[in-house]
Amino acid sequence: PVGTPRRLRLTVVFLVLVLGVGELVLQSLGFGDPVLYVDDVEIGYLPASNQEVTRRGHRIAINQFGMRAPSVSPRKPEGTFRILMLGDSTLYGGSYIDQSELYARRLQQQLAEIAGERPVEVLNMGVNGWGPFHKLGYLARYGTFEADLTLICLPYGDTRRPLSRLAAVPYLPAHSPPSFAFEEIAHHLAWRWRNEAIGSPSKEERARRSVVGVSAYRRLADTLAEKSEVMIDVLRSWGAATRDTAGATEKSEVARLRAAVQGYPLGFPAGFMRHQSPDAALYHDGVHLDVDGHRIYAGYLVGRVREQSQRWRDFMGGSR
Repeated sequence: PVGTPRRLRLTVVFLVLVLGVGELVLQSLGFGDPVLYVDDVEIGYLPASNQEVTRRGHRIAINQFGMRAPSVSPRKPEGTFRILMLGDSTLYGGSYIDQSELYARRLQQQLAEIAGERPVEVLNMGVNGWGPFHKLGYLARYGTFEADLTLICLPYGDTRRPLSRLAAVPYLPAHSPPSFAFEEIAHHLAWRWRNEAIGSPSKEERARRSVVGVSAYRRLADTLAEKSEVMIDVLRSWGAATRDTAGATEKSEVARLRAAVQGYPLGFPAGFMRHQSPDAALYHDGVHLDVDGHRIYAGYLVGRVREQSQRWRDFMGGSR
């Protein structure tokens, strides 16, 4: 029919307009300009150094060592109390948390207010999907940055994470950034499809991973203790944080970890968010903190540092 070419052209024009508007909307939300990562034989993967992006209005800045933190010197400035935090996505914070709202940044701010004229630095090295072997690799590469205190931060599920490379996670490589926002979306959808096709590890495999992972956390703590004071904190899941007890799996995994790292103080605060307002933004999902959760958790960690860190008490002249 005579009208077919015209209808086809109109359809093509309409699709181009829809894709163009969709691309602009996605770009306005930060898609197409993600945090980029590098593959690493020792560490597995980590954010590429010296990058800054804005996602959904939230600032994400990565320093020269792959940390979501301000630029730092590898040597601790004289007279400074320095904390190194090692963790996963619960420390990294996600794109829904602004840099200033991270519990690591709040921890530094609150400790600095307590210390007065004495400077305090908090270096937060948390990466989405990291487990103990990633942290061991990072420590082997970069050391402790002369930290007085190292805080190992994790949810209980981290004990089951093997050393994964960049191909196993949904993040884009620094050597091949996306040209369009839709390209980033397609990358994540393809990863999700592949991940679902592979499926979850069996119960037996999860148990084996847990045994190996718990042992790796003991090795991590022992290695850190050669240079730094060490504390460990297990962030409770949403249900366990808002109640006095945790589920059976969570309790048994934390008990196994506690037995393995005996001699290092391990925090697993019971129901520390149970009296919060029902309107408070405590958790983004079942595991990751939201804005109010980061604020509350930072306050809890301030208390742990002041009460349990001998080096902090020495820094403060014996006072808490």
